[in-house]
Amino acid sequence: MPLLRPAWSFGLVLVGLYVVSDFGAVAVLDCEVLTWELYKARGGRDAITLAFGLVVVVIPLLLAVRLLHGRQPVERSRPERARQGAPLTGPALWCTYGVYMVMIGLGVIIPVISLLAWLWSGIENGVEFAPVLGPAIDTIVFAAVGALVVVTAAVAPAWLTSRSAGRAGGVLEGAIYLTSSVPGVLVAVGILQLILGLKREAPLDIGGASAWTLLEGVGIFLFVGYLMRFLSQGYAALKPALLRVDASQEEAALGLGASAWRRFRAVVLPTIAPGAIAAYTLIFLSIAKELPITLMLVPLNHSTLA
Repeated sequence: MPLLRPAWSFGLVLVGLYVVSDFGAVAVLDCEVLTWELYKARGGRDAITLAFGLVVVVIPLLLAVRLLHGRQPVERSRPERARQGAPLTGPALWCTYGVYMVMIGLGVIIPVISLLAWLWSGIENGVEFAPVLGPAIDTIVFAAVGALVVVTAAVAPAWLTSRSAGRAGGVLEGAIYLTSSVPGVLVAVGILQLILGLKREAPLDIGGASAWTLLEGVGIFLFVGYLMRFLSQGYAALKPALLRVDASQEEAALGLGASAWRRFRAVVLPTIAPGAIAAYTLIFLSIAKELPITLMLVPLNHSTLA
């Protein structure tokens, strides 16, 4: 249990912040939570009050995660050896299969049946197919580049907090989760207001065209929105991986005269590679299905499947 505490704490904060910031599911199910009210009030003065209300809701969650994580570096690397796994039998086996079937049924089988039913109904009624290839390519490109940007940016804070046990590390970690707890619609509205303010107050022309319009056209502001929204996911996957780096191996490599880059490539990178791959995959999927930020900040003549 002590070894699992960091993973539990990061998992709890990711799921909790995602639930707090989501408004699609609650809108469909008519749950009048703060995010849904914020979406309805996005053009009025009440939006600011509701946004601060969301922050107030998030703060206790962040404090609880800090308590759960603890102060001891219990997740530091330890010598590993092969383990013999025992097969599940009896009630444990059937309980496991039952959980799998419930998750697969709700998450895969029912959605696929619904999609096939809609497809068959459309064919019967002669409905034209929507264009898929263009949005699919845009989805892959935006998700691939956005995930790379977020994971790269998450390395620095994850490295700092994994090597620092002081209060500064805790403040930085809390700031990352607090930023990512802001709903995507609020992030998008804020960036849009920033773009309009820059165009109005700090006009900057390049070749007769507005520099801010050019940056908006190549998706720079879109990737800034992805970075704000999903930085915590990359951080949560990378920090436990960095905490598993064996300091004695780094010291040995340093004593043998290895440069900083060679130590990173030979000692650190193989250890954090699984965490980095997990972070990239998680963020890629999150960006691919993200709606409000993409809807408001996507460059002209582009659209994603979401």
